[in-house]
This record gives sequence, structure tokens and C-alpha cells, in this order.
Amino acid sequence: MAADQGRLWDAAMSCLRWPAAQGQSPAALARAIARTASADTLNPAADRWLAQTQKIIDAEESMDPAAPFDERAGLAIQLALLRPDPDKYKSWTADLPEIPQSVAWAGAVLCGWRHGYRHLDNAFRGDAAQQETVANAALAAAVPAACAPVWTAQHDNAAAAPDTWQHIKAGYTALYRAAGDRLHHLPLQEGFAEFAEFVATAVQDGGCPSRYQDRLKGLHDTLQTQNSRHDTVLAAQGALDDASARLAGLKEKMEAEPGHAIETMPGYTAWLRDRDTAVETWRNLQEDPAHEVHMQLVAPDMMAPRIAELSDGELPSIHRANMDQPVPASGQSVYTPSLQPLSQVYSHALAFVDRDPNLLAYAPQFDELKDAVSTALDECRHAPDLLDKLTALHTTLDDSHEHMTHAKAVAEDVANASRTLCRMKSWSESTGRPIHEAPNFKSCREDADQALRHYQAAQKNPALALHLARADTLGVLAETALPLLQDSRFREPAASEASLAAARQRAEQAEEQFSMSA
Repeated sequence: MAADQGRLWDAAMSCLRWPAAQGQSPAALARAIARTASADTLNPAADRWLAQTQKIIDAEESMDPAAPFDERAGLAIQLALLRPDPDKYKSWTADLPEIPQSVAWAGAVLCGWRHGYRHLDNAFRGDAAQQETVANAALAAAVPAACAPVWTAQHDNAAAAPDTWQHIKAGYTALYRAAGDRLHHLPLQEGFAEFAEFVATAVQDGGCPSRYQDRLKGLHDTLQTQNSRHDTVLAAQGALDDASARLAGLKEKMEAEPGHAIETMPGYTAWLRDRDTAVETWRNLQEDPAHEVHMQLVAPDMMAPRIAELSDGELPSIHRANMDQPVPASGQSVYTPSLQPLSQVYSHALAFVDRDPNLLAYAPQFDELKDAVSTALDECRHAPDLLDKLTALHTTLDDSHEHMTHAKAVAEDVANASRTLCRMKSWSESTGRPIHEAPNFKSCREDADQALRHYQAAQKNPALALHLARADTLGVLAETALPLLQDSRFREPAASEASLAAARQRAEQAEEQFSMSA
């Protein structure tokens, strides 16, 4: 009978483990537990337990808190199935106070196993002895090889539970041996996450005897450090994989659009920035002895060529005719000596403008870059592919300078118009007369409207909008000047219909008088 109950408990630990149990109904989980408990051999206890559990779920039978001792494992499983949520599980002790303490805490083990022990309500965690009981059960579940089946350790005498530190020692020994006595292999072992969480809980709750607290904290720090280093390496590998995949996509786009530089492909600027970060992070980890051993676990032979590909100095170069261009049969290089300085100047200029070719005109190396491109154009007449790319870069530089000049002129017109309106406002305040009666108001208003139209048109042009933002780095135009130009106070009030009629009448009378005098 005890063996059958043991298999039932082991089956529950298997079927209720997150995330396999998420979203499943109590009835479905009960069937899965009974099926697992009877997988290797006949298990009458599992069959009886399933039949009873199904009746309880269907409200045909009530929970039996007076179950015999050798059936308490099944009772604990029923508690966890019927109220799986940690916040609701604690209500069992109020609704059925006659449930044995060992059964309630065994069910709590399953509840924590399914949702995480930290989610168990504090009110349910009990005194230190009871907390240690649950902690011991969690360790036994997380590292089965280190301890006996957990349900057999649950009984009414909580003080008889084994010492928490002894369980931690046993669990760590099992993990360390499984890792081949290598600390950096610990995060790869099955049960590592659960064991690390158990140790963290023991540190937080103080469930371990005080004489072991320093050693417990040291173990906790070791587990956290190894896990953090492992996660850091995995994240760095993922960033390189992502950069490599995005590069392949850029190559495909460039091949589909002959004559276009890779720098003009959508997403290139963001890719280049992420590529630089990923490569730099990986190289820094390679130079860090603490992470070096963890990097050996992520297929270093596969990562080396990927790093070489992404680190190629000519990879983002504007003068690269093709990402995979072969050397001519003659053995003569297709690159001329003048292209290396060009590549360096271009790289520095791009870095200054945050990798955006449209803003190259703001780089201090702009004039030097233009001269280098002009020189390269003269020397690469024999290489049509290179010539196309250099011509495209030359056009990009001209466009960048033209857009910068235009944006600065638009911004200056808006600023001048707003200053003029401000002077008219001061005139109005000092004279007590309306703004629209100020000298030259009409022409100034026309200039302001024209400046406003030009600014709004530039905002709708994506290429010019970037330069407008550069021209208004302090936000003066957007926050002060533009609102002034749009303020109705700085416009001539619309004439009423009556005043318009009077004006027409005066004009007609004047015309009649002129005719009579003639």
C-alpha cells in the first residue's frame, strides 16, 4: 500500500510541475496522475483514488479528512487539485480544520511546486518548524536523488523533520556531481532552478540553523553568480545570432536592388548599431576569465566564424561592391589605395551622426569626406560597381548638405517672424492700440504665414524633418516660435458684414463724386 501511495505521489510531482499543469482542469490532472502512477505496474490505490477524486470534483462525495495514514498522500493531492491557487489553498485549514497538519503541508508542497513556493501566502507558512517542513519537501522534490520520497517525511511531529542544512548539502552534492564537479556546469543541470529558489527561500526566511547562515549565504551567492554568468553569455550569443540573421536579410535586399548601397537599405542603421554592441559585448566576455568557461558551453567553434563575419572591417564599407565579391582571376585587387582612407573617414563621420547617412553634413569630417569621395570617383572609373556606390554616396552627401541648409533657412525664417511679432506685441502694449495697426503689420503677417507654410511642408518631408529637429535642438521653435505664428492675436480681425457693406458704400459714393466732377 505504501509503495502504491509513493508512486501516486511521484506521479503528482511529475504532472503538477510548471508549466505542464498550467491551464489543465482538476479532472484532467487527476486522470493524468492516476495514469502516470499506473504506467509501470498495476496500482489499485491509484484507481481507487481517481474514482474518489472524480466524485469529489462532481460534488457527488465530500472530502474525507479522516483518511487512514497510508492514504494521506492521495488526500494531500486532492487538496492541491481542488484549490490550486496559493491564495485559496490556505482556506482549507479554516474550512476543514480536522485535516491533519502533515496532509495540509504536503498539499502546500504540491501547491508551491505548481506555482512557485514564494507565492504561498505568508499566513499559511506557519512557524519556523512548519516552514522547515515545507522547505525540506521542496528540496526533496527538486532533487529526488538526494532525498527519500517527500510525502513519507510529512507527519504530525514537525520537529522530527531533518535539518534544512543537511538537505541543502545533499541537494548541492547531487547537483555538483551531476555537473562533473564543475561550477559553471551547475546552471545546465536539471533541478538547478528549483534548488536555487529553495536556497534563496531558506536565506530569506531564516529556516536554517544560525550556525550555518554564513555558509548558506555563500552558497546562495555562488548559485546566483553562476546563473547570472550563464544567462549573460546566452544573451550575448542571442544578440550575435540576431545580428547575423539581420545581415543576411540586408544582403538579400541589396541583391534584389542592384546599384543601391547597403547603407541605404531599410533597417541598416539600427542593425549596425546593434551589431557593434553585440560584437563588443562578446569580445569583452572573451577577455573576462569569469565568463570564459561559460562561453565554452555555447558552441565556440560555431561562434568564431560568426564573429569574424560580423567583425569584418569592410562589411559596412560604402565602397564594397558586393558582400561576397571574388578577387579577379588576375590576382589584382579591385580596391585602390585611396579607398582605405575613405572608409576610415566615412566610419568616423557616421559614428558622429549616430550612424545616419542623411545627417552626414553635420559631421566635422564632412568636407574631408567629400574630398575623399571625389578623389575615389576619379580613381575608380575602371570599376563600374564601385563607381555606382561612390556616386550614390556623393549624392547622399549633396542631399544631406542641401537638406541641412534648407532646414536651417526655414528655422531661421520662423525665428525671425516670431521675433517681429513679439516687437509688434510690445508696440501694442506701449501704445494701447491693436497689434494689427502696427506699422508694416500686413507685410510682416504675410512673411510669418509663408514661414509657417514652409516649416509645415518641411515637417511632412521625412528627409527634412530630421534636419529640422537638428536645427531646433533646444525646442525653441516648437515650444515658442510656432505657437506665436499660429496665435490669433497676431492676425487682423475679420471684418463684419456690416463694416464690409459700409466700406462698399463709401467706395461707391466716392466713385459717384468722381464721375460728377468729371
